[in-house]
Amino acid sequence: MKIAAMGFRGTKQKRHKLVIQELYSIIASMTKSIARHLGPRVREYLDVFPAVALIGPRQVGKTTLARAIADDGSKRQGVYLDLEDPVDLEKLADPGAYLAAHRGRLVVLDEIHRMPTLFQVL
Repeated sequence: MKIAAMGFRGTKQKRHKLVIQELYSIIASMTKSIARHLGPRVREYLDVFPAVALIGPRQVGKTTLARAIADDGSKRQGVYLDLEDPVDLEKLADPGAYLAAHRGRLVVLDEIHRMPTLFQVL
């Protein structure tokens, strides 16, 4: 481990904590980079298609990218719903009415797999 090789004199637990913090920092940086590079492409797709799906493994920046696009301040200013959040899930008690009320706006449905019946409405 490089930390130990640099003469770090902390306990093993402290070394592990520092390594984990460094890894989280690297992942956060990569996530922001992914959102920055893919954002323009997703915006182009939204100009052409009525729906765009962001699919990928866990912790790669899908939510960060979706939030950035929903909050980008453009004509596409959107509504972001996290379907793991009970408050947001309740907003879709009547999905047809909710989506009709937001017609013309971008509606981001994060963790949509939590509500599979929603696909029939879409």
